[in-house]
Amino acid sequence: MILSSVSVLISCKSESNTPRQTTNVTEEIKETGIDMTEYKVIYPDDANSFLKKAVSAFCEKLGNIPKTIRSEDPSKEIKLTLIKGDGKKHSWTVDIGNGDIEISGTDNEALIVGMKQFLKRCDRTKFLGEAGNYFDGEFGNEVRVFENLSVWTLTGETVIDKPEGTVSSVTMKYPTIIELCHQPNEANNGILLASGERWLGDYNCPIYKSVDKGESFETLTFVKDTLHRGTRSAFAPCLFELPRAVGDMPAGTIILGSNCINSGWDAGYIVLFRSFDCGETWEAFKTIAGGTKSNGTFGVWEPNFVVTDDGVLICYYSDETDPKHSQKLVYRCTSDGKNWDPPVDMVSLSNGGLRPGMPVVTRMNDGTYVLAYEIVGLAGNPVYCRYSDDPLNFGKVTENGKQPKVNGATLAATPWISFLNVGGSEGMLMLTGWRMASGTSKTGSDIFISMDRGESWTSIPNFYSYKWGSDDDTWGYSVSFLLSSDGETLYYMANPKIGNLKNTYVLYKITIE
Repeated sequence: MILSSVSVLISCKSESNTPRQTTNVTEEIKETGIDMTEYKVIYPDDANSFLKKAVSAFCEKLGNIPKTIRSEDPSKEIKLTLIKGDGKKHSWTVDIGNGDIEISGTDNEALIVGMKQFLKRCDRTKFLGEAGNYFDGEFGNEVRVFENLSVWTLTGETVIDKPEGTVSSVTMKYPTIIELCHQPNEANNGILLASGERWLGDYNCPIYKSVDKGESFETLTFVKDTLHRGTRSAFAPCLFELPRAVGDMPAGTIILGSNCINSGWDAGYIVLFRSFDCGETWEAFKTIAGGTKSNGTFGVWEPNFVVTDDGVLICYYSDETDPKHSQKLVYRCTSDGKNWDPPVDMVSLSNGGLRPGMPVVTRMNDGTYVLAYEIVGLAGNPVYCRYSDDPLNFGKVTENGKQPKVNGATLAATPWISFLNVGGSEGMLMLTGWRMASGTSKTGSDIFISMDRGESWTSIPNFYSYKWGSDDDTWGYSVSFLLSSDGETLYYMANPKIGNLKNTYVLYKITIE
């Protein structure tokens, strides 16, 4: 369809009834571009020069857009929904029928992103649909757009570990990955370290390293428990880099927390290891919890870490040693790395038969901490969250918390949550689960996104597709992800099924524009 004229309304809305300045601009019609005889730009009084320059450049480039803009159905209105941090939805509207283009938003940065994306896509055969839908192609080729905002594109898949000659019963789960950001030798910052539960050989915890932003990995070493005879360290590991000193451990010290369990499964511990040389060598320095079945203190699982601004290291974990509770969430903390406070209950539900577990804590850029966890025993083993300004107090310990929902759909089991400081001032929370507790997903389990610090959620498909049938299907189990320090790449480590094997770790790289 040939467009003879296009009216462009670029509206930066204000929350108040701010008077607006209107500028009408007329340009010479360009034979090779859209007819720009008449268009209008509306600014609020407080529009800054940066936005005005961006709008001026956008309007100039409209004159070079090819006249023919196609869609699969030219009579149908096509929308790109932009999801704002306040939970409201604003939209570009490209109405092919009468030739109107509208780009609207309440944030200057979002408007500029919208203009850039329109210019990049207006000469293609498809427009981007609602956020989370596919732009083009199948898995690995889709584009996701968020308002505050950015475009996410899956650009790479790197196999971290796929042991040769193993059988489908060999399990690899609990992937964990970090980017080194606090090393005294600046050349070491940017290194990726990864690990995971690896039921193979001696069951010791692997350490993988990448020096090329996840394009390739080498296996550095296998960490062994030297504090308890006969235990194996391969279970539910978690990697963490100290952002500041804790006692005699300087910033940049790498902590590995792991379950160490003997071959008879009658003794187990959460052991903390540390490395001062970027993961090359390790020492076991603290047993946080555990014991033997004979004294009733065996069941402790899944450590996770936070360091406070004043240098307190907190270790959260799941604890089934209280006879009044099938399982609860507790923490211990230290300010010197040597002396640890006694365990403190964090989630200890009124219904002692329920099993809150797998705690993960992240901190948002406003200082608020978010705790995500599963509650086994409720229908579907759903994921819940809690929010607090204090990482040592997440509210009433006997209550379930808040359940993230998207149109009634909820996530189930093995959560991971991280704050991604991309886009607008509020950034975004990203939450995953093993599968869906309610609702359906075409990719095994959707990814939940919040632009408003957990007040509301939207969802996107997973970065790879899998089909869950039973608890023996461990793909999708407890993924781990983080945003790169430069804010340009999302590293997403998972354990997908490859052929008939479920013993792989893969890193998915998502480029963020």
